[in-house]
Amino acid sequence: MNQSRGWEIYPKVMYDMAVYLKENYGNIPWFVSENGMGQENEERFMDKQGMVSDDYRINFIGQHLKWLLKAVEEGANCEGYMLWAFTDCVCPQ
Repeated sequence: MNQSRGWEIYPKVMYDMAVYLKENYGNIPWFVSENGMGQENEERFMDKQGMVSDDYRINFIGQHLKWLLKAVEEGANCEGYMLWAFTDCVCPQ
């Protein structure tokens, strides 16, 4: 659970959806267009040098990719993966 957002985190969804597409839609080509997580008040994870220790995010991405790669190894037709970044939400003034 992402405590700062109240969102469930379920990395196996990558595998579940890949298998679903394979079994129900003829294994069409597809890709993950956005995957990532945000945290409110990330400064609480900042060290004395000003670097954010974001092991929580590394773990999040790693777990999702683990399940996605398992699905691909089993024949899912995933053609790509794009990581979400905070800059996706930046709009020029």
